[in-house]
Amino acid sequence: MRNAYYGGVVEVFKNEGTNLKYYDVTSLYPFAMLNDMPTGDMLFSTDPNILNYFGIIFVEVDTTGLDPKFMNYPLLPYKLDGRMYNPLGTWSGWYFSEEVKLAESFGYNITVHYGYKFERTFNVFNSFINKYFDIKAGVSNIKIDRTMPVLSRKWIRFELISVICAVLLLCQLSHHFLLISKILTYNFIY
Repeated sequence: MRNAYYGGVVEVFKNEGTNLKYYDVTSLYPFAMLNDMPTGDMLFSTDPNILNYFGIIFVEVDTTGLDPKFMNYPLLPYKLDGRMYNPLGTWSGWYFSEEVKLAESFGYNITVHYGYKFERTFNVFNSFINKYFDIKAGVSNIKIDRTMPVLSRKWIRFELISVICAVLLLCQLSHHFLLISKILTYNFIY
């Protein structure tokens, strides 16, 4: 599962010029957490139909027939020797099914080999994310002491981990979810 996680992509396409514009997205990770989340038991599958997946899949990616207008900014990342690339060509790798469906809609040729299916669950983190976004935006009565940002971040991380653990317990807890909770806890604490 860790192989399907690539982290944030930061790329510079034009590194000098005049009248350049800088764009930054505020709270992109919390916004992404408002999407549907995979929950329940993992089900290993060799189903080749990508539409039957909501989970992690091992696929072959082929961009040789890609529309030229999409070739400047390839969508799917690939790890090689500890580095991440966004290549063109043919390769295989682990991805979240929804990323691959998006790439397919842009003309990528995808062959699903196997993967893990999950249940699709709505609103898993919504109340948590909305609560802390309101605090950050200053529209909440709850105030976080900005003189102690480290304490605040650890408190928020602890509450997020508590929410994740509660979701895992509400789902049919299995050894797979114990692994997932360890991975999530490690990523949020460190």
